[in-house]
Amino acid sequence: MLIRIGVALRLMLLPAATLAGSHLPSGFVYLRDVDPTIVQDIRYAGSHNFVGRPIRGYLAAECILSERTANALEAVQIKLTEKKLSLIVWDCYRPKEWCGTLSSRSSLQNQR
Repeated sequence: MLIRIGVALRLMLLPAATLAGSHLPSGFVYLRDVDPTIVQDIRYAGSHNFVGRPIRGYLAAECILSERTANALEAVQIKLTEKKLSLIVWDCYRPKEWCGTLSSRSSLQNQR
């Protein structure tokens, strides 16, 4: 049985245009290119999240990390795989538009 261990990552703000093409800022990589065996759960890109719809700015369900972070996760994944375990990462970046979407939602809830 494969047990998945979740790892919460410090999130970064990236412009949505970053995902429109394959060009990333210097020092950033797609996690899938470093280690495709790490499970990615990028819920804000779809409707399976607390808002019930994709969050503006998430153009793709991709995990973007600094190269250093991705390499560190790969090293951990290798050790976990030996024990039939795996990492799972959630929403590895935050587009700038994300902040506005959640701020609007918070304001609406505070008015109730």
